[in-house]
Amino acid sequence: MVQLYNSRVEQLGGDTSQRINATRLKEKLVAQIPDLEAHKNKYEVILSFKTDIGDTLMEATRKDHDSAAVSLMRAAAIIRKDIFQVQHRFKGSLLDEQYDTNPTSLLALIQMILGGTDIENQTENNTEVRSAALSITQLLVFNAMKWCRKDSNAVRHNLDRETRLPLYLGLLIHNKTRKRQLIDILFEKGLSVSYDRVLQLSTDMANGVIDQFEADGVVCPIVLRERVFTTGNLDNLDHDPTSTSALTAFHGTALSMTQHITDETPGTERHLDRASPNEKSKSKLVKPLMESSTQVPPAIFAMDKPSPHRTVGVAIPQTAKLESDEAPTAWLRRVIQLLQKEQLDKDDNISWSAYFAHLQYSLHRPPAISGLMPLFRDNAHSLAMVKHGMDIIIKATQHVNPGQVPVLTVDQPLYAIAKEMQWSWPDQYGEGKYVVLMGGLHIEMALLNVLGNWLDGSGWVAIMATDNVTTEGRADALQSGSHVSRAQWAHQVTAAALFRLQNQAYTAYQDSSKAEKSEMKSFDDWCTDMEINHPQFLYWSKTLKLEILFLQFMRAQREGNFLMYIEALGSIIPWMFAMDHFHYARWLSVHVRDLMQLECECPTVWDEFLKGHFVTQKTCHKFSMMAHDQIHEQLNAIVKGDGGVIGITENESALRRWMIAGPEIARVISEISMNSKSKSKHCHHEQIPYSEQICHKCEERGGCFQ
Repeated sequence: MVQLYNSRVEQLGGDTSQRINATRLKEKLVAQIPDLEAHKNKYEVILSFKTDIGDTLMEATRKDHDSAAVSLMRAAAIIRKDIFQVQHRFKGSLLDEQYDTNPTSLLALIQMILGGTDIENQTENNTEVRSAALSITQLLVFNAMKWCRKDSNAVRHNLDRETRLPLYLGLLIHNKTRKRQLIDILFEKGLSVSYDRVLQLSTDMANGVIDQFEADGVVCPIVLRERVFTTGNLDNLDHDPTSTSALTAFHGTALSMTQHITDETPGTERHLDRASPNEKSKSKLVKPLMESSTQVPPAIFAMDKPSPHRTVGVAIPQTAKLESDEAPTAWLRRVIQLLQKEQLDKDDNISWSAYFAHLQYSLHRPPAISGLMPLFRDNAHSLAMVKHGMDIIIKATQHVNPGQVPVLTVDQPLYAIAKEMQWSWPDQYGEGKYVVLMGGLHIEMALLNVLGNWLDGSGWVAIMATDNVTTEGRADALQSGSHVSRAQWAHQVTAAALFRLQNQAYTAYQDSSKAEKSEMKSFDDWCTDMEINHPQFLYWSKTLKLEILFLQFMRAQREGNFLMYIEALGSIIPWMFAMDHFHYARWLSVHVRDLMQLECECPTVWDEFLKGHFVTQKTCHKFSMMAHDQIHEQLNAIVKGDGGVIGITENESALRRWMIAGPEIARVISEISMNSKSKSKHCHHEQIPYSEQICHKCEERGGCFQ
């Protein structure tokens, strides 16, 4: 009883620092509850009612509306007093500790209304009830008024009581849709801040960022820390309005920076005044950025066709270790083993991601820090914009991590421009002074395109569309690689199905050899002989090897294995040449050459890449590292929203607000979204036993390896 009482007092916000006296608690209970008696039994005290307990229960449950009304008034007075003592004022981030402070009495009341008044239920960690209670509490605090004006129907919200939820909803909906009517409806219902308040916040954040840029003398995301390995990203940001009344489109450039945090180098946070919250400015105009960052100076190559400097000692990466890797085969054998079971158990990791996440040793990688810079109206596919972007990355990198060699990730067309810049201006952007990477996501998409070209006309689309594995329209999209995550899943299933059919064919060969009492070949010798004598076997055998290569390339990125990544790229290049992807074939060769001589040119960057920092750890989950350009694309998607930049490109003031405040609003939204996600286990991938169906369809068509 003492423990329950102590827990209840703590939940209601009372002082529990002093020890509760059991005897005094017993006396209070006996005095407050009629017909309750205390009986002492050695060291224990038993509380019980007298014999006539029925009358006592009837008296306790008898309704007294007057007393209930008085109790409600007293409860409201207590709660309102607590509400007006809490202050929440936006300071540039919704993760500020002030938003974790809520009126304890109000939160306890909402939890009792939602989950019941039972003490034991209240003290348990009921996350669902608590989450709903927190949301309702924040809305009540946001809409509470000290007094109501009789002559006005307008609701005035105090800026000192703007809680997290209405701020988050207002910024999120504006970022997603940019529809004033929708925000105004939610504001009238008390669920969100007003549209004018959203504009005021975006103005404050944009002007605060500009002030910080001017104070630092450099454009740099304010979320970045000092003394941490930093990488940059540059890509185009395009939007073609679908509206018939639209006159212009946006073809600009987005830059972002990522810092790779480790337990050894957590970095030093910079204490910045992000949104100028103390200034009650009513202006909704965003100040212009510094001319040094917005004005893109013209640039031209000194020579017509820049060429790389001749290097000695750089050879094609050895792929023997990659080819002898037994991990993919082990997963494929595991799939065959699990498909023989009638029902999968909870811990049966049949999917490729879950299997390797289970095998990966426990290595704590803190999530990286990423931030967008203000957007540029200039097209990214120009020498002037690429050069200007590289200069900005240099200044920002030196500002947060002095002495580090700048690292920039771009897609293939921009990579070609950046490399020609390095060859034209070696003193400023030489390969020993600037590291340029080709984005892993774009390489993966090109490899998916190669797979689609290789499988074209093989019947793969028809097989995938059978028995609800996927629809025929989606199968065509998977073949072109337009949807990366679905294509990854489809090729994992295809690899498992082909491996199973190949093993079934070898088993049939073993049975026939035993029946004929002939010499039995090993699996490798049998495969070699079948590839020589049967073109169909050769085709599907190469398909399986290409599927495994694709999975190895993905695994190198997911695990942050830099040496495996280089070997995988070396194996991908011949396929690019064979399938006539000449742009990637040419520039991947240059990229692999750069990576192989990186140890000599930039040993510090080489060491960071060996730690896995050539990719980005976005979450704490295992086997979930992502390419730098994929992180950049996700940041771009948040800035653009579902509505794109509709109606903005034709309004100079609105466009400037979006270009400067958009990245800051995206940061606020992504922070709260990532923080609200539950901390699930790393084995969260779907288990997909669809390879069984594909095998059956292949067998109906005569099999791939027969």
